[in-house]
Amino acid sequence: MEEIGGGRYKTPYSEFMKTEGIPIIDEFERARDLETAGPLKEWKRKGCRGAYISEKFGFLNSSAAEILDAYIAEITPRSETKVEKYLYEEIIYVVSGHGATSVWLGEEKKQTFEWQPGSLFALPLNTWHQHFNASNEPARFFGVTTAPGMINCFHNAEFVFSNPFAFRERFSGEEDFFNPEKGDIYAAISTGAKVWDCNLIPDVGNQVLFNWKERGAFGGNRMFQFGGNVLNAHVSEVPVGTYKKSHFHKDQGGMGGFLLIPKGTGYTLNWESTTTKWSEATAKRQIEWKANQLFIFDHEWFHQHFNTADTPSRYLVLYLASHRYPGFGFYKDRERVSIDISRGGRQVAYEDEDPEVMRIFEEELAKLGRKVKDPALWHHALAEEPAFEEGVVKTVKVSRT
Repeated sequence: MEEIGGGRYKTPYSEFMKTEGIPIIDEFERARDLETAGPLKEWKRKGCRGAYISEKFGFLNSSAAEILDAYIAEITPRSETKVEKYLYEEIIYVVSGHGATSVWLGEEKKQTFEWQPGSLFALPLNTWHQHFNASNEPARFFGVTTAPGMINCFHNAEFVFSNPFAFRERFSGEEDFFNPEKGDIYAAISTGAKVWDCNLIPDVGNQVLFNWKERGAFGGNRMFQFGGNVLNAHVSEVPVGTYKKSHFHKDQGGMGGFLLIPKGTGYTLNWESTTTKWSEATAKRQIEWKANQLFIFDHEWFHQHFNTADTPSRYLVLYLASHRYPGFGFYKDRERVSIDISRGGRQVAYEDEDPEVMRIFEEELAKLGRKVKDPALWHHALAEEPAFEEGVVKTVKVSRT
């Protein structure tokens, strides 16, 4: 096996990337701000400018297994990309610009929808598609795909890009396929959080969310299931003057994903999971973030998100974890991330957290002339909370004196 540096080896996907002719951004500061990430170069395959973003800036993928990739694409004003189709899944977040995308099968009628900054959509598997920039400014995308896994699986890029098969059970040219008001809602098989089966979110930064009280601070959440995909997403909100409960993930299979900030400013405390107390951790860091930035953290450490803006802040996660097709990218750990450690989960209850957490938050807000929202309104325990007992999630009554 031929080593190509950095502990990595030659793969069908690494060889494919050599033919793309665009940079691979492997310095985080060059990738972090999606509005300026670069450098970008002409991407002949897509007919726009672009760059790949190193998979090491994703999360949950400590094995560097080449399952997902990410890229930045920029379409010049009043122009369009080339027509393409390929045998891998893709989710696109619009960083800037206004335009439209057409999707179709063979000679059938095209389905066209419009997008704007903050739009989030998925391309149906192996469909023809083309993007159009309708504005006088460059339009910029952040895309996440399953191309590495597919190209490494088949060892043949031509098969991936020239396969004629139509997955009509996923998309068959329905006129309302990209209707943003259409979609089924059901409970996630892991956490019980609500999932919306959809294909287009016009503005993920202002999408109406569902309450997920177990994660604290009365924050909102919406899980997305994009059609028949195994590549999906969720968005969570941290209200003004509040922060989420800390938790950690474990045993998630190394499938990978990427996290970005659609709106707001704040920071995240990230510390080793050998202790629930921030002040006792020997390895820890405070990570600042703002709108349209990529954000990374150590996933097997505790992480806790804080909003320092005067408006709600949101984070968006693009990852492999289908709520409808759990055979791929599903990991049982998920059902424990919204359960407090005292009841068998991987989350720290507010009443059990290190007092230093609140002190830091008060100090950070004071720098901005702001105050913490009255903790009595949100920094409390619930009358009923989930518990993880003998491998099963239960709801238990919590009595406190």
